[in-house]
Amino acid sequence: FHVSPDKEIPMKQLFDSLTSLGRNTSIVSDDEFNAKVEELKKDPTGRVLLEGLLADIPDADYRFTITRQNFTDGIIKNSGLVWGEITEVYLTKYLQVLDEFGLFEGGIA
Repeated sequence: FHVSPDKEIPMKQLFDSLTSLGRNTSIVSDDEFNAKVEELKKDPTGRVLLEGLLADIPDADYRFTITRQNFTDGIIKNSGLVWGEITEVYLTKYLQVLDEFGLFEGGIA
């Protein structure tokens, strides 16, 4: 089971937080994105980079996975807890921890 907030945030907020950590992002078309994924899948190092981005096994095709967390949300609610709002400060700290774990090392350009 995986705990994650039940709140959604605007993509701009995510990109702004990444920028504040010195991580540049680019907006590309679906075709450009898919071409880059196909390019990276051809190389073992590229497949490793994709693992953090996509629900993928290095030798398999990527796929988007729909997940539901009704069970987790029920536990939180029954415990009398609620998720707080996802603020810019929270998101930046969260991404900073992921950065410290090396999630963004190597990048995908």
